[in-house]
Amino acid sequence: MTNGKLDDFIERLRGPVPGTPAVLEQLRIAGNPVLVRFGSPALAERLTRSVRHLRQGFSSPPDLVIDCWSTEQIPAAGFAGESAEAGMFHLEREGIQLTWDSPDGPLAIYDPLKSHAWMRFGPVDSVSNYEVARPFRKILHWWAADRSLQMIHAGAIGSARGGVLLAGPSGSGKSTTALACLAGGLQYAADDYCLVEPGKLPQVHSLYTSGVANARTADLVPTLRHALLSAPCMPGYDSAKHLIFSDEVAPASATLGFPLRAILVPRVTGGNTSRLEPLSPAESLRALAPSTLLQLPGQRAEGLARLAKLVRAVPSWRLCLGGDPRTAVDLLADLLARHGEPDACPQIQSSCQA
Repeated sequence: MTNGKLDDFIERLRGPVPGTPAVLEQLRIAGNPVLVRFGSPALAERLTRSVRHLRQGFSSPPDLVIDCWSTEQIPAAGFAGESAEAGMFHLEREGIQLTWDSPDGPLAIYDPLKSHAWMRFGPVDSVSNYEVARPFRKILHWWAADRSLQMIHAGAIGSARGGVLLAGPSGSGKSTTALACLAGGLQYAADDYCLVEPGKLPQVHSLYTSGVANARTADLVPTLRHALLSAPCMPGYDSAKHLIFSDEVAPASATLGFPLRAILVPRVTGGNTSRLEPLSPAESLRALAPSTLLQLPGQRAEGLARLAKLVRAVPSWRLCLGGDPRTAVDLLADLLARHGEPDACPQIQSSCQA
């Protein structure tokens, strides 16, 4: 795509649909005011369910404006012949980021100089549960990276004293552990995406209250069975996974974030109890980096540098999961009560035992 074609394409997408009144949402993300303008109440209702805990009015100018509209057809002129990455087109020119989940998914544009972003969806009833669960994900990734914040593919649970990241691939037990912690009274900042602010003591910032789980999770966390199995299914998974919202299941669990005390990499090992083993920064980085960087287009070199700095700032452990998730909840609650100091936690072992 030539620069001229890209300019024309962006101009055709910018701004509201004529005659459509905007629905305004004021959010505070990582302490920054963000204004989202929707083209219809139906679209606003669908895309704000997982960010309700971020609602906070502000009088200062927003740090980011996101315009979202629904149209019957997203113009594709100019994309012919471009290479696709996992069905997604990603273009970057002079700092402007553009992605399109072809052929029927949303299109997103972010202009860092104007702190302005645009999203175009198809008909409202075609907006997927994936977008409902994680709205504006790519835009927030680009915007956050410009502010030295890192979006991370990981769960995040904790308390007012601090929390942990749960990192690992699908099937490692991180979502089940996060939901078990939710049922066990801990605060729930993320199931799979959150922001981390670097520093001497990094800070986790919540983005979404959404979570996904399957029938196996319902068996392991029976107090959530009704919420899990009555929730809508998520697309794009090998097994039936259901979409839930933590603030609906346990309102007291909602949090804007907490200090990061540790990074945990779960692995199902069996046995009766859950245990911890020390993990090197390199092993922790291998658990965090691939899924984080490959799922988020753009800013990859900078993102890898931020992740490498993060794993050196806080301790990392392997979380060896036993058959009862409640033992993991008790272990993590004890860990956080002790401020995450490894020498203060007697249940840390030198190796994972089956």
